[in-house]
Amino acid sequence: MEALTEQLNAATMKGKESDLGCKNGLVRMSVNSVDITKDQEITGRERKQLQSGQLPHHTVDSKEVLPCMSPGASSAEDREDNLGFDVQNPESARGRCSEMLAGDSVESTMSHSTSYLSEIMFYERNFISAIMFGIWDNIIGPKILSAWVNEASNFCVSEADLKYVAGRVLSGELGRNTAELQIENKFCVLAERRMIVDAYVFSGLRDETGIHAVTLVMPFRERRSFLGVHDLINCWLQRIVGKLRILLEVECMDDVVKDFSLYIPDFMEMLSSIRLLGLQPKISVKETLLAADQNIEVQFMRRVIASHLQTFGCTVVVGQTPQTVNAMISTLGLFLTQEERQCSRYALNDSSWPYYPNLFVQGLLVERQGEANISTREILCSKYPTTIVDLITSEVRQTQAYHEHILRRNDTLAQEMHCIWAGKLEDEMYPTM
Repeated sequence: MEALTEQLNAATMKGKESDLGCKNGLVRMSVNSVDITKDQEITGRERKQLQSGQLPHHTVDSKEVLPCMSPGASSAEDREDNLGFDVQNPESARGRCSEMLAGDSVESTMSHSTSYLSEIMFYERNFISAIMFGIWDNIIGPKILSAWVNEASNFCVSEADLKYVAGRVLSGELGRNTAELQIENKFCVLAERRMIVDAYVFSGLRDETGIHAVTLVMPFRERRSFLGVHDLINCWLQRIVGKLRILLEVECMDDVVKDFSLYIPDFMEMLSSIRLLGLQPKISVKETLLAADQNIEVQFMRRVIASHLQTFGCTVVVGQTPQTVNAMISTLGLFLTQEERQCSRYALNDSSWPYYPNLFVQGLLVERQGEANISTREILCSKYPTTIVDLITSEVRQTQAYHEHILRRNDTLAQEMHCIWAGKLEDEMYPTM
């Protein structure tokens, strides 16, 4: 052991790495053996001691990692300052390593990610392959807290892909002032992995909560589909992340992940619905109620189109059959741009889809009780005012004008956050229409 200590001192005097396996700023020592590099020379006596296991029992366990000593440290005091313990007292090294690592084995800055919670989702016709929730850790770097993988996607996302994405999204946030960071959207094209990433980086209401990120992982071939609905996704995730920032202040991390997982199904079902029953980029007039062979009430149609334009193209069509509802949706789709048609959907028989905010045109079928599943709170949280067309009673209703709707929307979102902070049920304040 004395000879090994002398070699360690000689190596540090020459400004070289330690012969005890110094690599990437880490020194590894084993219980029953010492890793010997090909350039190291040992005496026959030391080799016999290694083979017979006569080294002292207080050597550091192989799962513990120590900071590498700087080449310029030559004295015992300098070595103690750089390593954080006395090299002549190996027992102090064991305690120091336990404090630093808290029992974790670190092979790299991302080896801890294997302990994150991974859940399986199944949403057909959805271009999102995975959703990831991560945090920047000042000690071990990017850390994945939970991941949701869509097995219905034909693009496989491996654990190595998730680690790579977490590093690309969060590594650039080192030294970021969390007091100035609200919610920042980052879009990345990872050509080497054939994927695109849409991330929302945010901090909590306090600096102690750190920097977090909610990340969507999609295949590169779906970039056009994603860009067409990016504004819709941004509206949904801005609201979800706002709730997440409140949850980080009032709940522990395990409960935050559980509550966050409750917001994912509605978001994924919304994207699946517009992918499954979305409007075509080009709509023929023959497929609408404006065709020559259609018998329509002119005054009712005028009110529908006028209100549809006044609410920026955001209209909900309610009816009893998918045929009548979808015919009205196609008619209103003529007044939408191609991008707005991508954020619209038809009605489907026997579907349980509710009203989804921030869609432009969508169809709903009345339930057995004669009511449609429309939430007042969701209408108030929508980006634009909404027109409601009832094909059963031939009624046309709309929310307040845009400038008044914005004020009501801000108040509704603030009350929604207050309900989460106070632990109240949101639906108690906003009943269903």
